[in-house]
Order: sequence, then structure tokens, then C-alpha cells
Amino acid sequence: MFNYYVYAYIRDKDSTTAASGTPYYIGKGKGHRAYQPHTVTVPIDHSNIVFLETNLSEIGAYALERRYIRWFGRKKYGDGILHNIHEGGPFGKERTSTPQSDLRNKVLPLLEKREQARKNRLNIQPYIPKQNSVREKLRSRLNTQQKI
Repeated sequence: MFNYYVYAYIRDKDSTTAASGTPYYIGKGKGHRAYQPHTVTVPIDHSNIVFLETNLSEIGAYALERRYIRWFGRKKYGDGILHNIHEGGPFGKERTSTPQSDLRNKVLPLLEKREQARKNRLNIQPYIPKQNSVREKLRSRLNTQQKI
């Protein structure tokens, strides 16, 4: 029952993405999964395969896999160093946006509206009534009140 694990493939040299000794892939496995070919290149030197957690249930392994992937981030989305395509877990899916872009998409329109409102306030010309028209209105009101 507790025969799952979470593993990492470790870089053996510096790259433009990250320094040597950092992971480039995080996965969940059982048996010899960590050594079998899949979406990324398996390290030739098996000492670059590190088992981060062992003796896990499948659900526990999924949870830790997702956590590690979030911690290190995914290169594809510009928020990390991993080559993982999916976010991990049993329903691991490819993310269509990053939390940063989601926040940006929500905040930028608000900031733009705020800036536009500020510009509008600066461009408002104060209303200065024409003296003659105001006087005439006041006189007409006074005249109508006196007639009543």
C-alpha cells in the first residue's frame, strides 16, 4: 500500500535555467518508474535521480509531487526551473495561465481605470457660471415669489 515515491532529476551542470544540483523534473512513481524513459530525459548517471519521499500512499505521493512542482515552479510558465508540463497529481493538467498572469489580468484593468479617473479629474474644468445669467435667475425667482 505504501510503495509510491516522489523523485527528482537533478542537473549535473549549470544551465541558463538554473545551477547544477537543482532539480529539472519532479515525478511520482512506483517500482522502477524513475528509471524508465518518459517526457523528459532520464539522467544517464543514476546518482542524479534523488528520491525526495518514499513509502507513500498514492494520494500522498500525488500531493507531495504537486507541492514540489509548485515550490520549484515550471519553466514553461516562466515561474520556475522544472521542465514538468503538468502540475502533478492524479488530475495533473497543463496550466493555461500563471498565478502572476491571473493577478496581472485582474489588477491591470483596475489600475488603468484608476489612472483614467485621475486623468479625468485633472482635466475637469471648474464650472464658473456667467454672472449675468445667475443674477437673472435669482431676480426671476424673487419676482415670482413676490407675486405669490
